[in-house]
Amino acid sequence: GANTSAIMQLGLYGRTSRKNFQDEAGQTPKNVVKENPSRLTHLTGGAMTEATFRPLDSLQVMAYIIKRCHEKEITLNITKLQKLMYCCYGTVLGKFGLRLIDEYPAAWQYGPVFPEALRSVQFFHVLAFLDKETPDVDALPESVRKLIDETLDSFGKFTAKQLSDWTHLKGSPWYLASDGGSSLYGRLSDENVSNYFKTNVLR
Repeated sequence: GANTSAIMQLGLYGRTSRKNFQDEAGQTPKNVVKENPSRLTHLTGGAMTEATFRPLDSLQVMAYIIKRCHEKEITLNITKLQKLMYCCYGTVLGKFGLRLIDEYPAAWQYGPVFPEALRSVQFFHVLAFLDKETPDVDALPESVRKLIDETLDSFGKFTAKQLSDWTHLKGSPWYLASDGGSSLYGRLSDENVSNYFKTNVLR
């Protein structure tokens, strides 16, 4: 499961910012890259099987996370939602070697963002996704859905600003992709994301 103590050790608590925190804003980069399906090993019914796994539609994963947070009474704004998507992406990638979402996280000002999902939720707003069906996410192996739930339980207790600060820590995938914040909107490396979550979150 997600290791909350490791999150705290990384300095999520105690970090302060003099800037007034705002919700995600700005222009969405064009030409969002979608990932082609790849042949990967994943868990199904407790056994490792070789199968073609297609990363899931980002809007469907976002809707699933919104619904689970609503059921768990986890408060959301758009920024926190994006960070929780990133955390789920990272834990699933780190534990199972699977890309949960079909677009890559990008290094925006307040942390990792899935641009297409962000653009959609900015237009329709969070509550509109409570009614969106999520059949592909519902069909994921129980082990993957359980990990998503554990991730939401662990990271959902933090505010959007705390999560944003955590993603900005020196050495994080966001930090490496953006050169410490000096070069924004680049793609986060899946290898860096996987290694970071294996080392600092998963146990």
